[in-house]
Amino acid sequence: IDVLNQLISKQQNIRDYLSGINASDNKQYKLIIHNAAKPAFISSISHNTKYPIFMITSTHEKAKYFFDQIANWSQAVDASILPELDVLPYQKGIPDPAITHERIKILDNLLNRGQDDKTPILIASMHSVIQNIIEAREYVINSYHVKKGQKVNPIELYGICQSIGYRTSDGVENTGFISRRGDIFDIFPPPSDRPLRIELFGNEVESIRFFDPDNQRSMDKIEEVIITPANDLISSNRSLERYASTLKSLDFTNCKREVKDQMEHEIEMFLSGQRPQKQSLFSNILNKGSIIDYLTEETLIIIEDKKVIESEFNHIDAEYLRLKNEKIENGEIPQDIPAFYHDWN
Repeated sequence: IDVLNQLISKQQNIRDYLSGINASDNKQYKLIIHNAAKPAFISSISHNTKYPIFMITSTHEKAKYFFDQIANWSQAVDASILPELDVLPYQKGIPDPAITHERIKILDNLLNRGQDDKTPILIASMHSVIQNIIEAREYVINSYHVKKGQKVNPIELYGICQSIGYRTSDGVENTGFISRRGDIFDIFPPPSDRPLRIELFGNEVESIRFFDPDNQRSMDKIEEVIITPANDLISSNRSLERYASTLKSLDFTNCKREVKDQMEHEIEMFLSGQRPQKQSLFSNILNKGSIIDYLTEETLIIIEDKKVIESEFNHIDAEYLRLKNEKIENGEIPQDIPAFYHDWN
């Protein structure tokens, strides 16, 4: 495979492409490659350039296909798939936490990629690309930095973690959970491979270390940690101030009385810091970010097939518009509810 990668990178059109993207400030290039050759091309590019790669496919099945094929071409690449949310638009419910946490882990990797890290390859379906997500700025300002020796109010720390999506439990085994036993906090941020134990002495952080959730044995000590959001629906005070006007201005005149009363009740609950039952619906209304906002300027964007993707978007757009109008007519959602996705065009 390594020999084949070397041969591919020596092809004249590939060499011209690599020379162009490595030497120019204007990194907009068009290179038409057959789908069957794209995994080999992407693998070769990842070995010959420092730039992150973002590939957009027409469907999630195609994203998985390219992920598997790229892995076959090179075991050394840092490839991942951006999963699609599993809740239909304009529906109440809670997305699968595993999917939410995987998406957050990917977002965090995009924002905090180190200089010495492998060249990342992110593959995403058009559907996952257009879905609204937490804005990059919102993600950053709601990430909580904890350092050894830092003064921390235990009650505030516990409350902050809950406001950025962590669920409480007696023990922490899975991502997105937090537990407290006196001055000991166990927490499992989605970007981390292992849970963390933060021990306080009074109001001061005495130690931060990883631990094994199976036997509770402490592992590596670290000096600091960033506790990232565990959910894309943030209810911290700084975010709620911005969300209040959006939620309170929704027009419920078309809604059934019970729908109006329930949503207004949940809005009040949410603005007081509680998690709403219609979590996915609130995310639709409040999140305006795009995965593109998390990409660096030098990211290479590879599109599987522009025409096929445009056709797929038009189909999805028509179906979601039909669903939205149907729910508005049935009085199930506010008539001015915003779209939960970005226009592909």
